[in-house]
Amino acid sequence: MEGPKPFNHKTIKVFARPLWSTALLLGVAALLLPGLASASEYGWDGGFERLQFRVDWAQFPAGRAVIQAREADAGRAELRIEACTNALVDGVYKVRDRITARTRLTGGGVRALSYKVRRREGEEREARRARFARHGVVYTEDLESGRTDYFPVDPATMDVVTALYATRARGLEAGERFRIPVFDDGRGYELTVKVVGRERLDTVLGPDTPTVKVRPRLETDGIFAREGGLWVWFTDDRRHLPVRMESRIGIGSVTARLTAVEREPGEGGRAACL
Repeated sequence: MEGPKPFNHKTIKVFARPLWSTALLLGVAALLLPGLASASEYGWDGGFERLQFRVDWAQFPAGRAVIQAREADAGRAELRIEACTNALVDGVYKVRDRITARTRLTGGGVRALSYKVRRREGEEREARRARFARHGVVYTEDLESGRTDYFPVDPATMDVVTALYATRARGLEAGERFRIPVFDDGRGYELTVKVVGRERLDTVLGPDTPTVKVRPRLETDGIFAREGGLWVWFTDDRRHLPVRMESRIGIGSVTARLTAVEREPGEGGRAACL
């Protein structure tokens, strides 16, 4: 059976956007909100947490990703996702993406406050931010042009980073399905999530790690907006750490695997991509 073709500029452009924008919309978009409570026994515990991932296309190393959370001040959290290609891929399609979200921690769960995106993908560059108002409006600003806008949304709407942490706080029972409204890139859409079941994987946490497999799908006006498949595996324990994220596309699969969990800011040195 013929193996994957070598990297070239056209190949990189085909898979880069599904990888960097999906795996960490991902589930990088993988993710939800309703039914959360701050006293949940699952998910992020509120302390410093940095998760590092290796990203591969087929058997080729493609880059790194970092998902980080910390308490910013009383009742608020700063959540961050970064993704970057490695030196090999940089030569044909350089990616340096960062999304930073501010979230309020309340007695009823988490609420999106704002997020900021800085993205470089090939020759494209983007810088924008958004603020979520209580009454169901998202105010946006393009940091390059200065253009501002606003969008009426469901008051429960979240950004994709906050949604990831909200997902981890759920029980994630096999067969469970749910939807949540999400806002990103100037539009709102629904994220539909199905808890597929439980599997055991060899991970950085140990061989035969118990996990919960989740499949998120993006919908717009009732029509699935993305082709291919997207899956996320969380540890089947209190923490619900994302240990694997996989996006299957036309030229193979892109996989992000957890490589390290850091609980102190200086534990692994500067581990971010940027």
